[in-house]
Amino acid sequence: MPAVLNATYDLPFGRSKASDGNPWVKRLIGNWQVSGIETLQSGLPFTPQLSYNPSNDGDTRNPVRPSLNPNLPAS
Repeated sequence: MPAVLNATYDLPFGRSKASDGNPWVKRLIGNWQVSGIETLQSGLPFTPQLSYNPSNDGDTRNPVRPSLNPNLPAS
């Protein structure tokens, strides 16, 4: 079951609390935020891939993933 979390934090510097100071500097360093996104998911941490190319299309950058053959008899 996947979960996605995100957070945003307003940085405490550069806020215009006083009327003194250069307004250009306040605009440059004010209103900055730090944010992050985390994705959590259970299950296997990899994707199975074949070590050869059964489709013979010559593409070596995108490995082929195995697929289930419905006609395969159960042993």
